[in-house]
Amino acid sequence: MGKISYSLFGIGGFTIFFSILGFFVYGGLKGILAVFILTFVLELLTILGLVPILGNVGYFFIGKYLLIPKIFSLTGIYSTWLSTTIFWFEFGASVIISIVMIIFIIKWFD
Repeated sequence: MGKISYSLFGIGGFTIFFSILGFFVYGGLKGILAVFILTFVLELLTILGLVPILGNVGYFFIGKYLLIPKIFSLTGIYSTWLSTTIFWFEFGASVIISIVMIIFIIKWFD
């Protein structure tokens, strides 16, 4: 009964935190929604971390050169310290997933 979960469809505390920061960086509800979309899409992209090493390369190029420009043009936001921080934060999550998968594969075949 006691524990409250803030996770809904994979939307975690960092998504909410970054979205609130979007209010101050980009201004208003538009900034919150734009940063929410950016963070959510990049969180989905971290799944590529399941593919050791190549998944991180894929994350970098797909995120940096395909998804982020499309999200910027769709939402009307521009590159700031917040969007860069979100990209590298999610990239770090992808690297951690990749490291865990490498360890799992090494243990599995050992």
